Amino acid sequence: MTTVGWSHIQVPRVLNWDGLEQFTADVQSAIALPHASGMVLAGRDDVFCLGLEVGGSDISHSWRDAAEHFAALLEMILTAPMPTIAAVNGRAVGGGVGLAASCDCVIAVETAVFALPELLLGFFPAMVLPVLERRVTLQRVRLRALLGEGFSAAIAAGDGLVDEVVNPATLDVSVRRAARSLGRARRETVAAWRRYSVDASALAARLHQGAADTAARLQDPVIARRLRNFQEEGIAPWQD
Repeated sequence: MTTVGWSHIQVPRVLNWDGLEQFTADVQSAIALPHASGMVLAGRDDVFCLGLEVGGSDISHSWRDAAEHFAALLEMILTAPMPTIAAVNGRAVGGGVGLAASCDCVIAVETAVFALPELLLGFFPAMVLPVLERRVTLQRVRLRALLGEGFSAAIAAGDGLVDEVVNPATLDVSVRRAARSLGRARRETVAAWRRYSVDASALAARLHQGAADTAARLQDPVIARRLRNFQEEGIAPWQD
């Protein structure tokens, strides 16, 4: 997937510490490019992002560290001085849903599946809630979180989470078309629009409160084990 003038960033399959560090560095590099027109976030194969991972390779960092890092990453994307596109090529779970929702334009293949399973695992989608509320009504967010099950790209579009549903074969073309349209505004104007339309201090406070709440819940070994089983073995909470 190539779009002239746009930075293309691969979203990590899971958000462990190593993945978060590299992903954040990639986003920071894209923002620092003075002539970049925008930024595209895309997954690999049939996964956009499966959310926070338990038991990554670097155990020297706490859950609070990882959660705070992810909250800062969402804030960075939401306030980026350039248009952003999420190319959702497959499953988006938990934090992956938040990453997609943080972008200005979400284009999803018709086979993509979204899910907010946190309540079934014993914690809350606290970090992504401030992001989702910018796109989806609170009632819809509550319902998706209470159900916890996967929902299609078509349903996500009806909720307001997805802007365009496309055939997998045309995802690249659709992203390039959207990039041409979104990239017409001058970068300094986009930056000014961000400052005007986003209450950065309130957003940061809510994101970091969500990080604290998430980290606190994940200290529970039962919840951590359920999340690990869900991610590594596909074992749903009701099968545990």
